[in-house]
Amino acid sequence: IDNRARFGGGGICWGYDCNPVVAENTITGNVAWEGPGGGIYFDGDQPVSNRAPAGRVGFVAHNLVAGNSAVEGGGMYFYYWGFFTVTSNLVKGNTAVERGGGVSCALTTLDFWNNTIS
Repeated sequence: IDNRARFGGGGICWGYDCNPVVAENTITGNVAWEGPGGGIYFDGDQPVSNRAPAGRVGFVAHNLVAGNSAVEGGGMYFYYWGFFTVTSNLVKGNTAVERGGGVSCALTTLDFWNNTIS
Protein backbone atom coordinates (compact mmCIF):
# COMPACT_ATOMS: atom_id res chain seq x y z
CA ILE A 1 0.00 0.00 0.00
CA ASP A 2 1.23 3.51 -0.99
CA ASN A 3 4.63 2.58 -2.46
CA ARG A 4 6.54 4.55 -5.11
CA ALA A 5 8.94 3.59 -7.89
CA ARG A 6 10.51 5.79 -10.52
CA PHE A 7 10.29 3.35 -13.42
CA GLY A 8 8.28 0.10 -13.19
CA GLY A 9 6.28 -1.61 -10.51
CA GLY A 10 5.13 0.83 -7.88
CA GLY A 11 3.76 -2.02 -5.77
CA ILE A 12 5.28 -5.25 -7.13
CA CYS A 13 7.94 -5.77 -9.78
CA TRP A 14 9.42 -9.03 -11.00
CA GLY A 15 11.39 -9.85 -14.07
CA TYR A 16 13.56 -12.07 -16.15
CA ASP A 17 13.60 -15.74 -15.16
CA CYS A 18 11.06 -15.94 -12.36
CA ASN A 19 7.69 -17.65 -12.02
CA PRO A 20 5.65 -15.47 -9.66
CA VAL A 21 2.47 -16.33 -7.80
CA VAL A 22 0.61 -13.24 -6.59
CA ALA A 23 -2.58 -14.24 -4.80
CA GLU A 24 -4.99 -12.79 -2.25
CA ASN A 25 -3.27 -9.42 -1.79
CA THR A 26 -4.40 -5.82 -1.51
CA ILE A 27 -2.30 -3.72 -3.90
CA THR A 28 -3.44 -0.11 -3.57
CA GLY A 29 -2.22 3.46 -3.85
CA ASN A 30 1.08 2.62 -5.58
CA VAL A 31 2.75 4.80 -8.21
CA ALA A 32 5.31 4.24 -10.99
CA TRP A 33 5.78 7.86 -12.02
CA GLU A 34 8.04 7.39 -15.09
CA GLY A 35 7.20 3.83 -16.13
CA PRO A 36 4.63 1.05 -16.38
CA GLY A 37 2.81 -1.02 -13.80
CA GLY A 38 1.61 1.14 -10.93
CA GLY A 39 0.35 -1.88 -8.99
CA ILE A 40 1.97 -4.95 -10.61
CA TYR A 41 4.72 -5.06 -13.25
CA PHE A 42 6.33 -8.04 -14.98
CA ASP A 43 9.32 -7.48 -17.25
CA GLY A 44 10.55 -10.58 -19.05
CA ASP A 45 13.03 -8.70 -21.24
CA GLN A 46 16.72 -9.66 -21.41
CA PRO A 47 16.76 -13.19 -19.99
CA VAL A 48 19.61 -14.09 -17.67
CA SER A 49 19.61 -17.76 -18.66
CA ASN A 50 19.14 -19.82 -21.79
CA ARG A 51 15.68 -21.04 -20.80
CA ALA A 52 12.98 -20.75 -23.41
CA PRO A 53 10.29 -18.10 -22.96
CA ALA A 54 7.81 -20.86 -22.08
CA GLY A 55 9.64 -21.16 -18.75
CA ARG A 56 8.33 -17.76 -17.62
CA VAL A 57 4.90 -18.44 -16.23
CA GLY A 58 2.98 -16.59 -13.57
CA PHE A 59 -0.28 -16.71 -11.67
CA VAL A 60 -2.12 -13.58 -10.50
CA ALA A 61 -5.41 -14.31 -8.72
CA HIS A 62 -7.87 -13.06 -6.11
CA ASN A 63 -6.19 -9.68 -5.62
CA LEU A 64 -7.61 -6.21 -5.09
CA VAL A 65 -5.62 -3.88 -7.36
CA ALA A 66 -7.02 -0.38 -6.82
CA GLY A 67 -6.04 3.28 -6.92
CA ASN A 68 -2.63 2.72 -8.53
CA SER A 69 -1.09 4.89 -11.26
CA ALA A 70 1.64 4.67 -13.88
CA VAL A 71 2.60 5.89 -17.33
CA GLU A 72 1.13 2.66 -18.78
CA GLY A 73 -0.79 -0.17 -17.11
CA GLY A 74 -1.97 1.71 -14.04
CA GLY A 75 -3.11 -1.46 -12.27
CA MET A 76 -1.10 -4.23 -13.99
CA TYR A 77 1.46 -4.30 -16.79
CA PHE A 78 2.80 -7.50 -18.40
CA TYR A 79 5.69 -7.18 -20.85
CA TYR A 80 7.71 -9.56 -22.99
CA TRP A 81 8.08 -13.33 -23.05
CA GLY A 82 5.65 -14.44 -20.40
CA PHE A 83 2.63 -16.69 -20.02
CA PHE A 84 0.29 -15.63 -17.24
CA THR A 85 -2.97 -16.78 -15.75
CA VAL A 86 -4.76 -13.70 -14.45
CA THR A 87 -8.04 -14.61 -12.79
CA SER A 88 -10.61 -13.45 -10.25
CA ASN A 89 -9.01 -10.06 -9.54
CA LEU A 90 -10.81 -6.81 -8.80
CA VAL A 91 -8.99 -4.07 -10.72
CA LYS A 92 -10.59 -0.68 -10.09
CA GLY A 93 -9.84 3.02 -10.00
CA ASN A 94 -6.35 2.76 -11.53
CA THR A 95 -5.00 5.38 -13.94
CA ALA A 96 -2.43 5.54 -16.73
CA VAL A 97 -1.03 8.48 -18.69
CA GLU A 98 -0.96 6.43 -21.90
CA ARG A 99 -2.36 2.89 -22.33
CA GLY A 100 -4.27 0.59 -20.01
CA GLY A 101 -5.59 2.40 -16.97
CA GLY A 102 -6.51 -1.00 -15.53
CA VAL A 103 -4.35 -3.57 -17.37
CA SER A 104 -1.84 -3.38 -20.23
CA CYS A 105 -0.09 -6.26 -21.98
CA ALA A 106 2.61 -6.21 -24.66
CA LEU A 107 4.49 -9.09 -26.31
CA THR A 108 3.26 -11.68 -23.79
CA THR A 109 0.37 -14.11 -23.41
CA LEU A 110 -2.42 -13.77 -20.86
CA ASP A 111 -5.03 -16.33 -19.91
CA PHE A 112 -7.28 -13.56 -18.59
CA TRP A 113 -10.65 -14.54 -17.15
CA ASN A 114 -13.21 -13.80 -14.43
CA ASN A 115 -11.66 -10.41 -13.55
CA THR A 116 -13.62 -7.26 -12.80
CA ILE A 117 -12.15 -4.10 -14.36
CA SER A 118 -13.91 -0.88 -13.31
